[in-house]
Amino acid sequence: MYKGLNGFLLLKVQAEQRVADLAKFFLRVATVKIAAEPLQGEKSTGGQTHNGDSSGAKVATDETAFAVLSYYLVSEMVGTLAIVRYHASDDKAQTVAVAEDLFFDTPDDFCRLQDDVEDSLLSGVDVCVMSNHPPETFSEIAKYLVDDEEDAEV
Repeated sequence: MYKGLNGFLLLKVQAEQRVADLAKFFLRVATVKIAAEPLQGEKSTGGQTHNGDSSGAKVATDETAFAVLSYYLVSEMVGTLAIVRYHASDDKAQTVAVAEDLFFDTPDDFCRLQDDVEDSLLSGVDVCVMSNHPPETFSEIAKYLVDDEEDAEV
């Protein structure tokens, strides 16, 4: 009787392990990985930076926070509004954290995208937005972009 129960428990543990392995496999397959190669050769919006000039100079958003916003127009990604990469560094230009977020083409993610980008910029985190939509689509993000042509006229 004990051998039968032990065998049943062993079978249960093995089944749970197989389910866990299968779930890990599906997670690996479902994870979207974006390599740098597909983004190379895409059209940049023209060297636009957050509160800065086209040379990429950083301008303080307050006394202590500096941030750069880069916006790239990329080819269409079905169901995706934008991919945003965040880069936080300390006062010695050493990387503290890097994160990436995927925003789906939904009203909630549209609002979340604008809020997250603005909050990051105001807290001194550099942001890179990659979207197939022009920057004017996102009014809260567009207000932080400076166009090269406007700088040349001044």
